Amino acid sequence: MNKLVKSSTLGAAILTAFLPLACCWGPTLLAGVAVLSGTASNLSWLHPYEPWLYAVSFSALGYSHYSAYKKRQQKAANCPACADNAVAARANKYTHIGLWVATLLVVVMFAINQFPQWFV
Repeated sequence: MNKLVKSSTLGAAILTAFLPLACCWGPTLLAGVAVLSGTASNLSWLHPYEPWLYAVSFSALGYSHYSAYKKRQQKAANCPACADNAVAARANKYTHIGLWVATLLVVVMFAINQFPQWFV
């Protein structure tokens, strides 16, 4: 259950980071490829919700970082045998890598959407 919560919060962070990008860049990208450009322009309804979507995205990332680092330290402090488990340490390493990749994706999507002149 705990893995499901971590995965869902990471997924929510990534999804809400890409949604504001879809309203502005979606039509441009699809028109450039000449596929479904009329359908992509219907995503403009997301633009007013952009600050809320980023708030959800960064909140989900914050909770994911908290649960990956702070809760793990508290659990290891209460259970010394748990900290020595090699399988848990390897899973913890992959969780942290995935978390930082998701964080990088969210920050890049935020930068692309807020400062498009940097990427032109």
